[in-house]
Order: sequence, then structure tokens, then C-alpha cells
Amino acid sequence: LHEVSIKEIGKHAQKYDTRNISPLMEIFKDKIKKGKKYNKNNKKIKFSKKELSGVHQVFENMLKTQPLQGHLFSKNTMVSMVSTLDILLSKLFSFYYEKNPKKLSLENQSIKFGELENIENIQEAQKFLINREIESLLIEEGLNKKLQVLKKDMGLNLDPINKHLEELKKLIKIRNLIVHNEGRMDKEYIKKYGDKKSELNKSIIVPDKYLNDSL
Repeated sequence: LHEVSIKEIGKHAQKYDTRNISPLMEIFKDKIKKGKKYNKNNKKIKFSKKELSGVHQVFENMLKTQPLQGHLFSKNTMVSMVSTLDILLSKLFSFYYEKNPKKLSLENQSIKFGELENIENIQEAQKFLINREIESLLIEEGLNKKLQVLKKDMGLNLDPINKHLEELKKLIKIRNLIVHNEGRMDKEYIKKYGDKKSELNKSIIVPDKYLNDSL
């Protein structure tokens, strides 16, 4: 979904650029054609006031649309970054728990009668329960719980992550606000990451430097 949204933004950005630049290109083409006829002695191509006004309007329209395009692209990039992290964690959890199903205590889990329609054997039932637990871990649990699983259950060294843990938490918080609160600040965000310019329900601006550092 996030990939689709970014593609859609790209299409709109291209449409805006084409719409804004086309009039400018028409003016240039017209002058070039005239230049071939009258510019044999390397004379400069001149623009009338009306033509210059048209060029000015084209660039003015570009300045209006490009910040909006950049703003949308930045927000969608933030969402995609966190989604990429979730996909990575999902693959790690799936690989680990398929090899070590007892770590999930599946014997205490249950399957509803309606869910049995797509399950043909014990192996599929086990995979179904594992996927359900992983989905619960990814959606319902916070970052600390996920990292705890990586460290305690899987025995992974999280020192590289811990060095940037607060930045990662901020990134996830911004993503959640973009998805669930139209990208507007809430009290928790202001308390943890706000500054003098922060206000409740004010839109979060994603600077280019922060976006590049996050990537």
C-alpha cells in the first residue's frame, strides 16, 4: 500500500510538472522557430512583456506545487521506512519460531471452527498459530517487547540498535502520527520530542536532513 501511495504521488508530481512546464516550453519552441528565420546573424531572441509574464506564471506555479509534493513524499517515506522495519522483524520472527515453535507455547493456543476450513494438517495448524502470534507481536506490542524477543529468545546482539534506540522510537512515533493522526502532534510527541515551536495538533514537518539521517 505504501509503495502504491508513493507511486501515486510520483504520478501527480509528474502531472503537475508537465502542466506547469508545458506553457514555458511552448514559448521557447515558438521563439526557437522564429529564431531560425530571423536569427541568422546571431541576434538575441527577445521576449515580449506578455511572454515574460507567462514565464513568470509558470515558475510561480512550480514553486507552489513542489513544496506540497516534497511534503507528501517525505511523509510517505517515513511510513515506508517503518513498514520496511516491520517486514524485516516479521521475517526474523517467522524464521525463528518455525524452527522453535515451543518458544511460543502453542499448546495453550486455540483455533476457531471457522478457521479450520483452510487448514489441512498439523503442520498448517502450527504455521497458522505462529503467524497469528507474530502478527499480534508486530501490531499489539511495542518496540521494547520486540527487541526483548530479539535479545532474549534469539540471542541477538542489539548494541548497534541500542545506540540509536531513541531516534528509532521517534521515527516510529512520527510514523504512527502520520498514519493515525493526519501527521499532527499529540501531547506525547510534544512531551518527548517537542520544542518551542511545537503545538498540539500542529502538523509535523519532516526536514530533509532528518529524513536522510533516518534512511
